[in-house]
Amino acid sequence: MKGISRLFFSFLVFGALISNCLAISEQRSYPLLVTYWNTKDLERRAEFERCFKENIANKYIGKIYVLYEKFDGNAPDFLVDPKIEIISWPGQPTYKDFFDFANEHLKDQVVIVANTDIFLDDTLSSIEKLDFTRERLVLALTRYNVPEYKGRWRRHVRSMDTWIFKTPMEYKDARYLIGKPGCELAMLDEWIAIGYNVSNPSLTIKTWHVHLNDARECRPGNRWLGVRYAFTPRSVPFTRI
Repeated sequence: MKGISRLFFSFLVFGALISNCLAISEQRSYPLLVTYWNTKDLERRAEFERCFKENIANKYIGKIYVLYEKFDGNAPDFLVDPKIEIISWPGQPTYKDFFDFANEHLKDQVVIVANTDIFLDDTLSSIEKLDFTRERLVLALTRYNVPEYKGRWRRHVRSMDTWIFKTPMEYKDARYLIGKPGCELAMLDEWIAIGYNVSNPSLTIKTWHVHLNDARECRPGNRWLGVRYAFTPRSVPFTRI
């Protein structure tokens, strides 16, 4: 009987391991949510186009959902692709807007939210190893600048431009405009208060920033969220998967 019991226990353990592996790796491409607006800066538009083309070509990115600000029905050619779905949006979206969309339309999926001037490479495949549900995990990734960047910005642990999570995403407020300086630190406070494990494995997952100078377009979301987030010590250290 002892031999049978041990054999039965071994089957249970093996079955649990197989189930866990399947749960982690069953999703092999990931929906991406971004915003877009009709910028008058032609250089900036070209940078956005480059990012969309790179993300369309990435086999680990599935559908790309574009919250198009004040969409008039005329999309640029680079947004006309079977992989892209345009959603007309009344203005600059907040984290809440992205989370609500993902919770409603992308249920029980690992989802990416990124700034418009970000593209991801094949290192995205590394998230197959992660169990977002069991670990209550949110990834907040610090970008790399493309090699031709000539500005002064350098990678640091208080700046994140890409967020990866599994729906449903919980939040308290999240009414922070995407791209507004300090928005990621405000959202980080919320996630930690809720009990999420926020990680920055940007030493493994590479996200690339295409903005070849430090000039910013004049938009309401380009002003700092507040003094608190300009000087907060809150950060997410670089790690690996």
